[in-house]
Amino acid sequence: MDDTCPPGAVFASYLMRVRPDPEIALPSFLHYFMKSPQYWVKINNAAVGIGLANVNGTKLGAMSVPVPPLAVQRLLTSLLDSVNTANLSATNHLASARKAIERFRQSVLAAACSGALTREWRRENPSADAAQLAAELESTRLEVLGPRAKPPVPIAEAELPELPPTWQWLSVDALARRVVDGVHKTPTYVEAGIPFITVRNLTAGAGISFDDVRYITEPAHDEYVKRAHPELGDILISKDGTIGVTRAVRTNRPFSIFVSVAMVKPLIYAMSDYLELAFSSPVLKRQMLGVGSGLQHLVLRDLKADGVPVPPIEEQAEIVRRVNELLTLADGLQQRIEAASKRVERSFQAVLAKAFRGELVPAGVDP
Repeated sequence: MDDTCPPGAVFASYLMRVRPDPEIALPSFLHYFMKSPQYWVKINNAAVGIGLANVNGTKLGAMSVPVPPLAVQRLLTSLLDSVNTANLSATNHLASARKAIERFRQSVLAAACSGALTREWRRENPSADAAQLAAELESTRLEVLGPRAKPPVPIAEAELPELPPTWQWLSVDALARRVVDGVHKTPTYVEAGIPFITVRNLTAGAGISFDDVRYITEPAHDEYVKRAHPELGDILISKDGTIGVTRAVRTNRPFSIFVSVAMVKPLIYAMSDYLELAFSSPVLKRQMLGVGSGLQHLVLRDLKADGVPVPPIEEQAEIVRRVNELLTLADGLQQRIEAASKRVERSFQAVLAKAFRGELVPAGVDP
């Protein structure tokens, strides 16, 4: 519903036009009524249809509307305009606060993965050395993949930021036992069984969401994990549509993944927590470029060649600790903002409800 439609506009069949009688109802008054709780109760009761509910013009035209005299409508509309202006101002401030918190999160991750966050820590812990980690990675690689394994894919990016002397740039492939995506076919779903994770389960909130998940049979799961077997400490990355959402696997619960999800199995699982935040950092996001003219896709060979800033193991643990503290603070502020946003919306709805119950009619005005 919009009261700013330009002259000469046309509209689609799923929209309806309401033209009030100027001697009975002001357009602005009707506009506010159609935002009120009373209106939405009526519209939901009138809605019909299986799947996508709808309301036709006949049902909308039969809807009863509480209509006071025009003088009262003008007064109520003026009052609601004032309340709405204050409501929009509060909403805009809260939106700005959300953006500020997201910028804070990204700046924390940027500082964490550039060495800035632990600059003082390195001065107090000069023994930490990247060479030791490089040797451990190579030893683990030979142990896990064997001496005949292909050398890791080199970093594709030519110009990456300078790192502290004890850090190193390594490709995703150099840090991983395997980089693979999930099954390339849509499975047959069942009512209960093994969870089947897609991009929506990575983007539903923090961590991997199992709340709104589809299920596959155990035999199908046994077949799918031959390609990609998610385990505790693995890193999942969304690779189709919404690119780069990263989640570490923090459960022993068995599940399978779809082709839209990439899995990175770390060579050293002690690095899992650091890798989760590194993959979420701006320096990795800039490298995760999708391809495709419509729906964007992250190609596995490109992911393998992305460069990861890698500090010594001891510093990784300190980075994770500090980042968790700062992001927990950001999460707390985010929760307060969301609570305030709900209060703003509830207060406006409460004012609308009173207005259309006749409780805001000014004294001395005949309703």
